[in-house]
Amino acid sequence: MTRRLARLLAASCLAVAAPADADVVTDWGELQTSIHNATADPQGAFDSNRIQAYGKVALAMFEAANATDRRYESHLKLAAATPGASTEAAVSAAAQDVLLKLYPSQAQAIENAYTIAIADVPAGAG
Repeated sequence: MTRRLARLLAASCLAVAAPADADVVTDWGELQTSIHNATADPQGAFDSNRIQAYGKVALAMFEAANATDRRYESHLKLAAATPGASTEAAVSAAAQDVLLKLYPSQAQAIENAYTIAIADVPAGAG
């Protein structure tokens, strides 16, 4: 069984989308959508908390990615990451931290997604 097939199988068992290799930001956004939809009001009422939650996760991922490759000014005035830091690992850690605070009842799914997201990130000082 290939690693990708194993990931897809694990994600389907969790009934949420797990981050994959292609685009870490999009993958975490899809995970957030899956988690939010699983925990949202089944009547589909407008949820202003959803908009705020997406903004928080997006800002965290931007700041993490920007810290590893300082192209833009930090909105939160954060310091640059350690040289050689992995953008994928930084974005995943930021998304995981914020999602755990926003959706504590989904901690296991978020932790599993994080484990999958960083599985292929090489270990190193960064």
